[in-house]
Amino acid sequence: MSRSRIGFVLAIALVVVGCHGRRSGVVPDTGTMLVADSSQYTVRLEGYMYRASIRFHFTNRTGKTLSQAFCNSPIPPELEKQRADGSWTAAYGRVLLTCLTWPPLRIPDGGTYEGRADLSAAQPGHNVHPMFTLDTVPGIYRLRWDLRVGSDPDNRDAPVFQPVSPPFRLILR
Repeated sequence: MSRSRIGFVLAIALVVVGCHGRRSGVVPDTGTMLVADSSQYTVRLEGYMYRASIRFHFTNRTGKTLSQAFCNSPIPPELEKQRADGSWTAAYGRVLLTCLTWPPLRIPDGGTYEGRADLSAAQPGHNVHPMFTLDTVPGIYRLRWDLRVGSDPDNRDAPVFQPVSPPFRLILR
């Protein structure tokens, strides 16, 4: 294959990958709008369940209303742990009920929301869900929240906004 043909194939691949990323409908967080209220939290082991409570504050600076609708809305942000390579992974698989709570959560531009993300997950090896999916609890974590752009959380054509918090530490006691 000639160099020009290889270059052409690579250029097409980059366009396809770039367009695919845009179609995902995820709007990147452009500033710290989601903040945990502490730089460190203590996780307690109660029997075979890990438990912790992380308070957070969110300020909507997107210029648009953000919304979310689930059973017992709002669903708190997801807890993610930083891997050794710097990437982030979900700490545990949450159980989300599929009923709808009315009215849905709506946060207008300039509005704020304060809440609590409760960690309640079983140690690996127990037949209980949600289950903590990582090898160890201590480490660096962050919160990531999925909110729909617009006042209609059921509009699947609207992009998802994913603010993330600055990192914080979890310790096990």
